[in-house]
Amino acid sequence: MTLMRQQDSCVNVRSVFEVERRLSAPLYQRRFSWVSKNLDEFWEDIRLVEEGESEALFLGAIILKHEVASNPSTGTLEEFLVLDGQQRITTLFFALLAVALEWQEHGHPNDATDVAEAFLMSTRTTTRGTPRFFPTIPDTPEFISLCRKLDVNWNLPSGASFRQGRMTAALERAQSEVRARCLGEDGFNRESLKALELTIVDRVEIAAINIAERHHPNEVFNRLNRPGQPLTVGDLVKNEIFRRLAADATTAMRLYNEHWDPFEKSFANRQQLDNYYYPFTLTVNDRATVAKAFGALNDHWDKEFRGIDDSAKTAELIIKDLGQFVPEYNALSAGVSYSSTPEIATWVERLARMPAPRVTYAFLIQLLRAQRLGELSVSDAAECLRIVESFLVRRAFSGREPTGLHAVFKSLWGKNGGNPGNLVSDLQTRTIDFPDDEQLRRDIPSKPFYGRRLDGYVLCELEIDAHKTNPFSPEQLKAVTVDHLAPQSLKGTWANEFPEDKEERDQILGLLGNLVPLSQSDNSTKGSADWDEARSRLRNETIYRTAREVLEQNETWGPQQIAGRTASLAERAICRWPRPQ
Repeated sequence: MTLMRQQDSCVNVRSVFEVERRLSAPLYQRRFSWVSKNLDEFWEDIRLVEEGESEALFLGAIILKHEVASNPSTGTLEEFLVLDGQQRITTLFFALLAVALEWQEHGHPNDATDVAEAFLMSTRTTTRGTPRFFPTIPDTPEFISLCRKLDVNWNLPSGASFRQGRMTAALERAQSEVRARCLGEDGFNRESLKALELTIVDRVEIAAINIAERHHPNEVFNRLNRPGQPLTVGDLVKNEIFRRLAADATTAMRLYNEHWDPFEKSFANRQQLDNYYYPFTLTVNDRATVAKAFGALNDHWDKEFRGIDDSAKTAELIIKDLGQFVPEYNALSAGVSYSSTPEIATWVERLARMPAPRVTYAFLIQLLRAQRLGELSVSDAAECLRIVESFLVRRAFSGREPTGLHAVFKSLWGKNGGNPGNLVSDLQTRTIDFPDDEQLRRDIPSKPFYGRRLDGYVLCELEIDAHKTNPFSPEQLKAVTVDHLAPQSLKGTWANEFPEDKEERDQILGLLGNLVPLSQSDNSTKGSADWDEARSRLRNETIYRTAREVLEQNETWGPQQIAGRTASLAERAICRWPRPQ
């Protein structure tokens, strides 16, 4: 009974490698990551077996999933995914490769070829020279380069540039260990090398678990790694794309290097990439949940590319489909410069600086892409962006945080399609409102604005509005801090100006009228000084006009002045963030 027909068995390394099959690491698995400590333990365990202290070395378990059946007519090798145990399988492969390299080094090419053909590569006519193990695609260039050290007739994909990493270190360590065992005072010892080979293949054992066909490999891998890092939608998508190319490593590597790797690198970081998939999913199925995102994407691609029999072409089309909203998403989520008309670019910069909640992205990226492709006019797109900004800011003024907005925005593009005339009504539901002017005149003077998600953004925009143009660099806007004119900690003369009741006092201090933008250095300079001292310190130093106006125009500062300025700013806010009728 062979390894692959057993459901759960302890087998030796010979049984793992000597059969005509291929073991492949799924793309979503981490790269080879064993370091010196892991390799030290492995080779120390080998030593214990060699010296008779252990009858056999139990290396742990590998979890396999049958993926591709053998097909003699097409020459397809039977393939198994290594769902768990990739690090051990890779290390064993390099140990045997090091043995073969040692035979080669000492002028025994036939022995080197025997090891290669017995354990490292296929000898079947149609697949001759194909490695019996393949790592994840990011590790493949380094893996191929290391295999080519052995002068046998490999059938390997084209080489690609790579940086020497942990695989190289693992093979070098294996060669050092092998050399130490077969080189003595009398030179090369053929019997010692053969004995080491037999120790590795016959006395190192693994518990091999072959997962039944009914279990999906992604599900198995996810559960094996709980409570570790779960698979993201991106991991599942990536694996699904390249799973179809498992039998063609050359094509898989080309697609990875030419299409997938550039797609991943088009994002600022891994978190940005991971966060992209769900807004993208909503563009193809606005009813999809986060948990069902991968299934929704699979259904979409199965329908979109039905009838295309070329797996490589399908994979390329899927990656191209995934990338269609990347410029819009990067501009909104990471503040990447957006190539569009000045008017659109300005609105995108504002929404990125806000930042707009992620729940809005499904609508915004479709809106912006439609304008970029000429399917929506600049004026309609700009008006929609202005309405969305006003909607979010007005709700912040009225104390409505962006909870509950997911239900509004996920299907908004399908409902509205970029029609500014209907957008105000389309944004509202039974529980989600778009505050009108009178609501703002009531809420801004009565509700503390400090600590709101948009307090810094609002102060920056009111400052820009006071200049009638934007004189600030992105770096200056990013450095803005929200400061209380009357400090939160009332000491000295301040204490006499405000109510003793803490709740009432905090409500006044948090009003919009008591807030100004300051740089970090100005804020620290101001401290908790009394009004006269604060005016003296900041009047000629701060670059922010709205702060200077307060300092120059008010001899005193207290609840009355805060209330007056708050009412004035409420009118400015109503004009800056209008609500279309």
